[in-house]
Amino acid sequence: MSKILGVNLSHNVSVCLLENGKIKSFKHEERFSKHKNMRAEIDVNNNFITLNKFINENINIVGYNTVDYSQEINPTELVANVHKKIKHLKFYHDKKKHHIYHALTGFYFSPFKEAMCIVVDGGGARPTSWPFQEIETIMYVNKNNYIEYFKHCSNMPDLPVEHNVFHYSDQEVLRTINGVQYLFSSNSPGGIAFNKGSELMGFVYGEAGKLMGLSSYQYTNKKFNLNYDHVKLAAEIQEENYKRTCQLIEQAVSYKGIKNIILSGGVALNCVNNFKYVQKFKDINFFIDPVPHDAGTAIGVALYCYAYR
Repeated sequence: MSKILGVNLSHNVSVCLLENGKIKSFKHEERFSKHKNMRAEIDVNNNFITLNKFINENINIVGYNTVDYSQEINPTELVANVHKKIKHLKFYHDKKKHHIYHALTGFYFSPFKEAMCIVVDGGGARPTSWPFQEIETIMYVNKNNYIEYFKHCSNMPDLPVEHNVFHYSDQEVLRTINGVQYLFSSNSPGGIAFNKGSELMGFVYGEAGKLMGLSSYQYTNKKFNLNYDHVKLAAEIQEENYKRTCQLIEQAVSYKGIKNIILSGGVALNCVNNFKYVQKFKDINFFIDPVPHDAGTAIGVALYCYAYR
């Protein structure tokens, strides 16, 4: 029997046990620790309740997902710090595959035999070099293979919030690297604008759901005790995200003509805009990853170790 343990060490720490390619167990650390958005840290005792449950399991390999947050947090050191508790087990780690794990998770739950997957979040791996971080990815996925077509990498996650929420510079560079089209920019696609906007409004960085909810107040005549400058900005961010994702959907279909579209990454939690895509693209079969935030990547890295390595 093949038993693979997938572990996500970015925010939303989680663990997935995969047996013969099927999910046997999936545990989200914050449900046990009550520590919201928990993530692994270097030089601390990463004593995760969810991981401890599998220490004595007969595991073939442990797969780790990480995110390149900053130059001060080395993902390789982070994995070594956590894995020392289960050092008797073999492990796999590739810090450049964060968006791939998102896509594989979405595909696993979908009804499709093949699909184009659009992954959008607030920042994943750094597939080329600092300071550019992947924000948008388009890729093809089936049960045994995947092909990356497009990546948008931005340096905006590392810029201070006082800069324009939407962009810092109009300069963009397109390059093809190993057959993948890369767009390098200083813009704020995907979750970056939500994160920057949340911080600007006094929310906790990364709690984009509050900003998404605030945006709806732009469209009611009834007034509430709210900062309507913030309401307006929230609505603008929501609308810009909708327009940009529509472009990505059209781009994804253009590569192979496949009209099965999976949305994953934290931005796929945007239920209001997801409904609008279904209304606009009536000839496309949409599937929304049910665990699109980083907790889901524990499933994705386990699937990668099982069928895609």
